[in-house]
Order: sequence, then C-alpha cells, then structure tokens
Amino acid sequence: VSLERFDEALGYYNRILDIEPWNDEAQQFADRIQVRGTVSDPDADPEEVYQRCQELANRGQGDLAVSGLESLTAQHPDFALAYNDLGVLYYQQGNKERCLQNYEKAVSIDPENANLRKNLADFYLAEQGNVEKALEIYLSVLNDNPEDIDALMVAGHICTVLAKTDSAR
Repeated sequence: VSLERFDEALGYYNRILDIEPWNDEAQQFADRIQVRGTVSDPDADPEEVYQRCQELANRGQGDLAVSGLESLTAQHPDFALAYNDLGVLYYQQGNKERCLQNYEKAVSIDPENANLRKNLADFYLAEQGNVEKALEIYLSVLNDNPEDIDALMVAGHICTVLAKTDSAR
C-alpha cells in the first residue's frame, strides 16, 4: 500500500483472508483498497460501485460506504439510489441534516420511486413531526399504487392521529 501497488496489496490481503477469514483487520484493509480502486476508476460501472458500497454498509463499515457513495454521486450525480443510501447511512450516524438533504435529492432525481418517497415521508413524520408533508407523500404513493401496504398503514395511522377516522378507515 505504501508503494501504491494496490492490486498486489489486495492480493496479499485476500490471501490472508483465505487462510484466516475471520481476520477483521485484513478485511478492513482489503475493503479500503477495493473502495478506493473501484470508486476512483472513472470507467467503473456505477452499479458495481453501488453494490460494493452496500456490502460495506451491511458489514458495518458505514464510514467506508459513505465515502464510496459520496464519490459515486460526485461522478454520477443522477444515481438516486446512492443518495437514498447516503440518507440512510447519515441517519445511522446521527447526521439528520445530511440525511434529509440526500433523501430529498434522491426523490428529486427519481420522483416515481415509491421507496425513495416513503423514506423521505418517514423522515418528515418521525424526525420533523411534519405530519401534513408526510401524509401528502404517502397519499401520492397510494395514488400510484393503491395496494401499497406500508403506505396504507402509515396513512391510516396518521389519519387516526388527526382524528380523520373516515379517511383512516
């Protein structure tokens, strides 16, 4: 790594992991090299970079995942799922301002994606207490898909809280 021969270093770390798959230190170094190489390659497939970042997040390496997703969005500013995942990771880190920015960016890029809209609505409801804005989004999701169970449940709950029992029903 210090000689910047990253492919060779990755090969050595992978050999360590073949022998000792539980070696967390080797896994962390290998992950850093892979993210660095994948993200810094302008010809890298954005889907591949995105999948790699998801793997990192799933293994609890949120900081590396954030770094990779930030680089991905810088190279591909129209990649809505990357912004959504950044929102999730920033939320987990307690950075609610960055979380909201990324959720809103994801929805602005892909306003038809129901999951992105529901994540944004969940944030408005749970974190900001903005019931009206959240309900508006859930209702728009239900306009597109009246069978969306998640949106139906939350919209029903909101209507119950607002004492709109007929709408809740």
